[in-house]
This record gives sequence, structure tokens and C-alpha cells, in this order.
Amino acid sequence: MSDILTRPKTGDTEAVRLYGWSADFAESKDTILARLFGEMVRRATPVVQEFQSDLYHDVDWLRRNVTGACEFDFLVRHSGTNIGESARIGVQIGAGRGFVLYHVALTEERGMWTATFTVLDADVNC
Repeated sequence: MSDILTRPKTGDTEAVRLYGWSADFAESKDTILARLFGEMVRRATPVVQEFQSDLYHDVDWLRRNVTGACEFDFLVRHSGTNIGESARIGVQIGAGRGFVLYHVALTEERGMWTATFTVLDADVNC
């Protein structure tokens, strides 16, 4: 059984290699964003039961807002997802049972792009 199928615990961190050998984000943007989105879907699939279409809006958000190394929050819950500012707002107004709030850090080191997903404690961080 994959670890992602069990509810992750606060502080759990996973770094995922997205792309290697190019420090130029613009040159590698499509591949980096596609792999990043795939990792987001992998985390959302076991949780989201309604409004899977939110993931469509998440892709749009990524295309508009991710222009290189950056950090953002990603909320997965029974009734969809939220990304960026709306992720923490979603927790504050009530995300329901079983939600997971991730902090995502997209980094580049010597041409290798990595996404690090860290599970946040919503009570402390929101």
C-alpha cells in the first residue's frame, strides 16, 4: 500500500524530482509544471470526492503564477482543492474532515528542479 493512500501526518515531507539539467525555467516550464501537477493529482485523488474539476483551475493557477522557484499552499479536501492564498482561507472557513494542507516549495539546484511537499498543521499555520 502506498504511503499516499494513508492520511499524511503533520510535518511529513516528500521531495520529488521534477526535471533535471536546466536552470532555465522558461525553457523547461511545460515539463516542470506537468510533473508538478501530476504530483498534486496523486495527492488529491485519494481525498477529493466532489469537484475534481477544481484541479482544472489549479493548472490554470500554476500556469499564471509559477514562473520559477517559488512556494505556495495546496489544500485537498473531500469537496475539491484550493491553491495559493485560497488554500489557507479554505482551512480557516472550514475544510471539513480529512483535509490535508500542503506547503509546496519548487526549487532549482544545479539545473535540477524539485518539488517538496510538506504537510502543515492547520491549527498552527492558519
